[in-house]
Amino acid sequence: MKITKLGNMNVYSVMFDTRQQLCRDLVRPQAFYESPGFIGKVFTEKEFYDQWAIDHGTDYDNCWDGYNFPASSLDLFRSGAFKDLNYAEKALIDTIPPNSGAYIIGFHLGSASETVVHETVHAHYFA
Repeated sequence: MKITKLGNMNVYSVMFDTRQQLCRDLVRPQAFYESPGFIGKVFTEKEFYDQWAIDHGTDYDNCWDGYNFPASSLDLFRSGAFKDLNYAEKALIDTIPPNSGAYIIGFHLGSASETVVHETVHAHYFA
C-alpha cells in the first residue's frame, strides 16, 4: 500500500497491489461514509461482512475497483471509537492531519482507467 498526496491538492491517493487488499483495508472508512445501514456508525469488519453477505449473497473482497471518502470519515478511527485498526486505517490517520478537509481516493494496480477518473472526479468536486 502506498499513500500519496496529489500535488498541491488536498487529496490523498491510496494504492494497493490487489483488489482484495483495497476492499479489505478500506472497507470500514468507506462504509462509514456511504454504505446504507453503516453510515455514521461504529462497527467491526465482521459485522459489515456478515451484513454484506446477507444483503448481496456474495463476498465483498472483490466487489470494487475504487473508493472515495472524505478524511473526516477517519475521525472516529482517530478517536479510538473503532477498535482493531488495520494497517491502512492506521497509516491513513498517521499520514493525514486531523481536520485537514482532505479527500481520499483508493485504487488497486489493476483498477480500470475509468474507475481512476471516476474517483478522481469525486476528489476534485469535494476537496
